[in-house]
Amino acid sequence: MTRVRNLKQRSPNRNINMEDDVIPLSNRLLSHSKEESLLATKFHWSRADRPKWLAALMCACSCLYTTRIIMPLCMVLVAEELNWDKRESGLVLSSFFWGYLITQIPGGFLSDVYGAEKLVMWAIIGCSVTTMVIPIVTSSALSILSFASPLALVVAVRVCLGCSQGIFYPATYSIIGKCLPISERSSGGALALAGGPLGSLIMGSLGSLMLVHLGWRMVFIIFGLAGLVWTLVWYYYFLNQNPAVIDMSSSIREKSVLSKHHKTDTIVPWGVLMWEPAVWAVVLVHFCHNCMYFNLISWLPTYFHENFPQAKGWIFNVLPYIANLVGKIVGGKVADKMIQKGFSVSFTRKCLETVGTSVSSLILLTSSYATGFWQALFCMSLTLGLSALTTSGSLCNIQDLSPTFAGSISGVVFCVGAIPGILGVYATGYILHLTNSWKAVFQLTSLICISGNLVYIMLGKGKKIA
Repeated sequence: MTRVRNLKQRSPNRNINMEDDVIPLSNRLLSHSKEESLLATKFHWSRADRPKWLAALMCACSCLYTTRIIMPLCMVLVAEELNWDKRESGLVLSSFFWGYLITQIPGGFLSDVYGAEKLVMWAIIGCSVTTMVIPIVTSSALSILSFASPLALVVAVRVCLGCSQGIFYPATYSIIGKCLPISERSSGGALALAGGPLGSLIMGSLGSLMLVHLGWRMVFIIFGLAGLVWTLVWYYYFLNQNPAVIDMSSSIREKSVLSKHHKTDTIVPWGVLMWEPAVWAVVLVHFCHNCMYFNLISWLPTYFHENFPQAKGWIFNVLPYIANLVGKIVGGKVADKMIQKGFSVSFTRKCLETVGTSVSSLILLTSSYATGFWQALFCMSLTLGLSALTTSGSLCNIQDLSPTFAGSISGVVFCVGAIPGILGVYATGYILHLTNSWKAVFQLTSLICISGNLVYIMLGKGKKIA
């Protein structure tokens, strides 16, 4: 009551809603004023602008993934040239995730508070530059002049690459959560993020051919330049000239004006978000799913090179990612149709997550018993294809729980989800170094995935919390 009297004394000429000072923060966050509703609607893209934005984000995601997949693709040749064993190769592959973990939460916070469009641009710039630096730091001329070994320099550059990529996904989820209605978030988000498997597909096909004919260093340089070309298009067309972008920027400014009267608009309610079990269910299942996914995208070329040395790289580096691309798009369409048909959001997300995490991990387990190349390729392709359904499962659930603070939640989700990239990818290399057993790796991975999925089924929900 003393606080209320002080507010009255400080502001005698202002109309203050005294109830705002006694209603708990969580209740205020769940109520929406007329101004907030109008502002939220203004963030939505028009139907004419949606294809342009989603296509641009899909291209950005493709550029991002080409720079992520390029090292696993070239690892066999790089390791041979630089005399790395599996432990050192695992260190290089996992070092990406050290940086990837660091920038997730800051990226999500900055996306929600200041806008995400420029963060997306800076993410791709960082990815492109660090990718083009790799051939330089591994050159024999620099190794003579440098105080550090090529291994240490590559690890440092890979950490910087991870830092750049760490801000991309929280920014993208923030954009999708604010700019698409709930009935279109699954398919829209899946379309934008389909750039990931598309980039992997481009790298697996075109990158494999370039690797044979041009050498691994030129692969890094060419795909790094491609990312810089995208940033020019994004900057000059979307950030400066596209009316939808200008509209969104003005909305962010309006939001800051409204925040003088509704301060919870720009203050991330970490207490409310972090106290919600459904948020931690998403965090856990994404962590477990990434134990499988990061191992696959990091070690898949090595798996096929070792077990089927006569197989063509442009086959096993392409077909699994075609399946992943199809799975992302189909999963988004299925999720939207289920919601439109009357299935609850919670049921829809859990169904897709179960197929994407548990079922796909069981198929991965069966691949350890494959005796032929085409059997193994079918299992790996089906595993990556079904795993893509998690995009419309737990990952889309982030926007269901809080469209306004989707960037902040996704920052936490992806931060924890990066840990398997650090520990899991390196641990896989260490297990293979000791046992040379892929079966042991796949068995452990399947157990982790199924356990996380069970927790998500029990604790996950589809209702908005903030």
